[in-house]
Amino acid sequence: MSSYPVMLNLANKKVLVVGGGSIAYRKISGLQDSGASIHVVAQSVDPSIEALEQLGAVNVERKAFESSDLAGAFLIIAATDSIEVNEWISKEAADHQLVNRADRAASGNTIIPSSIKRGKLTIAVSTEGASPKLTKKIKQEIAEKYDESYEAYIDFLHEVRGRVHHSNLSQETKKRLLEQVLEEEYRTSPSKRQHFLYQLEFGFLQDE
Repeated sequence: MSSYPVMLNLANKKVLVVGGGSIAYRKISGLQDSGASIHVVAQSVDPSIEALEQLGAVNVERKAFESSDLAGAFLIIAATDSIEVNEWISKEAADHQLVNRADRAASGNTIIPSSIKRGKLTIAVSTEGASPKLTKKIKQEIAEKYDESYEAYIDFLHEVRGRVHHSNLSQETKKRLLEQVLEEEYRTSPSKRQHFLYQLEFGFLQDE
């Protein structure tokens, strides 16, 4: 059975991370910009997680995991160094809860793919646990192709799309302009983007 890719809005949702080691920290790091309410349950945590706790970025309970800890969690990440505990967590979770197992991805109902972010652009890669090394290799290749310049470019496309859709231009012209800004010169030239927005704002881009 193949997985179904999806992006989650975790804003104000409870995310439970069970485990306090380096793997748990890596999972928590990926959640930092999601707006989630991150709760960590572990008998001890790495200094890196303690630092996030001091900043108020996570809530930490230093204790052994109990089934009651699952209450209210939208996403559960089992990241302990015990296969038995991770298995227990996945079995105790309710059917409506999302469970990611750091040790055996296929044993949970949710796989968290490797990803790169360039502002509003997110590209995710997963081999469903078949080959983490291949996942890493592909991610590196994608990161090189879609470098940091895409962040400002995507913001530009977002602004253009909003302005074009709210304009009085014909549908044909709207389509033409939205295709025009996909040309490589707009990604590589900030001045080209500024000039386009200027023309759009002051009505120099009209129906043909």
